[in-house]
Amino acid sequence: VSTVHLVTSNSREWDRVPLALDGLTGFEIDLRLSAAKVRIGRVQLGRTAVAASQRGGKLVITVGESQAFNGVIRGSMSLAKSEAGAEAKADMQLTDVDLDACLGELFGLRRVEGKGNLSFAIEGTGRSVLTLTRNLSGTASLTSAQGAITGINVEQVLRRLERRPLSGGDYRSGRTPYDKLNVALKVANGIVTVDDTVVEGPSMRVTLGGTAAIPTRELDLKGTASLLGGAKEVAFELPFFVYGPWDEAMPLPDAQSLISRSDAAGQLLRSLNDSKTRDAVQSAIKRLTGQRPEPQPAAAPPPPAQ
Repeated sequence: VSTVHLVTSNSREWDRVPLALDGLTGFEIDLRLSAAKVRIGRVQLGRTAVAASQRGGKLVITVGESQAFNGVIRGSMSLAKSEAGAEAKADMQLTDVDLDACLGELFGLRRVEGKGNLSFAIEGTGRSVLTLTRNLSGTASLTSAQGAITGINVEQVLRRLERRPLSGGDYRSGRTPYDKLNVALKVANGIVTVDDTVVEGPSMRVTLGGTAAIPTRELDLKGTASLLGGAKEVAFELPFFVYGPWDEAMPLPDAQSLISRSDAAGQLLRSLNDSKTRDAVQSAIKRLTGQRPEPQPAAAPPPPAQ
């Protein structure tokens, strides 16, 4: 295990070093292990019961129960040498874990506070961790209640943009408490499809969809943030986008939606949809910038009289 490093020293990209699995051949083993404490890298586990079997160059580890991240882990993992380099599988269930610590240690994500349940069934092949991420397939889900998203206060941002759509400002601060967080993902060839993601609190709701690339650790998502009124009615709604590295990406509101909500800017945007107004604005811009107007085609001569 100590020879496998998931990320490089700067933790910004997956490790490219070839996986050395020659040690998996030439012997067989069947092991049962119980321990009060287990340390794997920086991860500290509590009471743990594990079974490991090694046959035909394939290592299978079954976690009967392990206390980790203030919750419980169960499941199985396997690693085998193959023609493609390494074949890895994982089918894990993490119950009632501390999401900030768990997601931070496993995936480098530190945006979610609170307790939750995480499960995933993933498999892939590759000669290094990087190439393995390009071939990953499977499913994953995350559920949580009574937690918070850190780095942004969705309700505060929506209320400010509802009053002043073009106010701008830095949104990268605060936290968003939620009552419910549901995430459902599908993975194919290293690309994650976000099928159903909902974050809902007492006065806001966020829905999200799109894709994420595991090899490049980048997001390309779009969603809708809603400010809720009485009886969960939508009082204000704003489309937004999330793209960039998954440990730095921040939501960006849809600019056209904000412009259309601004009284003055909205009137200008609507007027530009009129062809006569648009032509007049373009002509004025060309005069101010010293551009010569484009020559107009000559009118066709009238047809000869019959």
